[in-house]
Amino acid sequence: MGTADDLGRFAIRAHMGNQSLFMTGVFPERIRRRAETRGFPDLSYYEALGRSSFREISHHRLAERYHLGGVFETLGERFQEARHALNDLADRVFTLGEDPHAFDGLLRRTT
Repeated sequence: MGTADDLGRFAIRAHMGNQSLFMTGVFPERIRRRAETRGFPDLSYYEALGRSSFREISHHRLAERYHLGGVFETLGERFQEARHALNDLADRVFTLGEDPHAFDGLLRRTT
């Protein structure tokens, strides 16, 4: 991020927040399993990353210009609640079953 310009830093932070929310919200078991079996970061790491990313961009000029500052601020403050809402939605809308490799298979089919 050291070489990114202002717009680039905003885009990177927004992407980090969005990805953290998506992965912890839709695929929390994958994160837990990888943390337990392979030493990858756990849910708390991604929650902290998402919170800090959204908070940082909440007062950015682009967030204010497009009236997104409040959205990003709320996501930064209530990241875990947003994640839990996505957990519930994902549980109700779709399931990949109990197969621990189902996510990898889904990715292969969609790329």
